[in-house]
Amino acid sequence: AGVNVIPAGIFVLGTGTLAYGLAPRFAAVAAYTVVAWSFLVEIVGAGIGASQWLLGISVLQHIARAPAAPVRWDTAAILAGIGIAAAMAGALAFRRRDLVGA
Repeated sequence: AGVNVIPAGIFVLGTGTLAYGLAPRFAAVAAYTVVAWSFLVEIVGAGIGASQWLLGISVLQHIARAPAAPVRWDTAAILAGIGIAAAMAGALAFRRRDLVGA
């Protein structure tokens, strides 16, 4: 059941890395916004009976409630793949920045 949350962590880490590569000052804000938005959509959306497409934009919606529900390996692989791609794009964006040594 603990392995079930790793793809969501990879996704948030990849989002933060991408934001750090593009705009380092907003990296923490971007990563925490993904987490806060996911909680907000999950809590409010479940409370008001929101549609599936709205609930689908929450990272938490894609975590299976293991051991009660089976792990959805396809969804986990897609979420981890997007996170890894975002992290690679962020690393490339950061590497090409013109940084001056002190």
